Amino acid sequence: MLGAAPAFAEGSDVSATRASTFARPALPKQRRAGMHQHIPQHVDVAPGDGRFERGEHGLYLELVGAGGLYSFNYEYRPSEHIAMRAGMAVFSVFDSAVWVFPLAATALLGGRDHYLELGGGVTVVAEESNGPQFPLVPQIGYRYMDSRSRWLMRVMFTPWLGTGNSDIGLLPFGGFSIGATF
Repeated sequence: MLGAAPAFAEGSDVSATRASTFARPALPKQRRAGMHQHIPQHVDVAPGDGRFERGEHGLYLELVGAGGLYSFNYEYRPSEHIAMRAGMAVFSVFDSAVWVFPLAATALLGGRDHYLELGGGVTVVAEESNGPQFPLVPQIGYRYMDSRSRWLMRVMFTPWLGTGNSDIGLLPFGGFSIGATF
């Protein structure tokens, strides 16, 4: 019969040889005991090797920044030194709902856990009574991203330029953000 394995009697030299051929070699006791110590807990990827894995996505709360009084933000980092974000906030001003959507791209200069953040974007402000406004928002600040726990903290200067219907062409905002990367 084709494909059938030959039958060997237990205890014969042929069955012992066959069993030892497929058996795993035993590791020395010393090596077995210390194997778990050589597994890296966090892998840092060298810049430019095409394998950016550390915190490509982020969620954070920003207080008094590009989103006005507050905003909830999602961030995507296509590379270690570029971040793009979109946020949202809703609040009421004089019984009118105001929707705020900060959109920005920033360059992250530095490395490891500490970065200088430079960039800009636009904040879309949609009010029921006045229509949409589109102030430009340059950004400069400090970013801390803990490589072990994945916490994110930012302190930013985010002035609004060209605020639409107001006589003020500049509203100086500074923001604080806290969140996490994943």
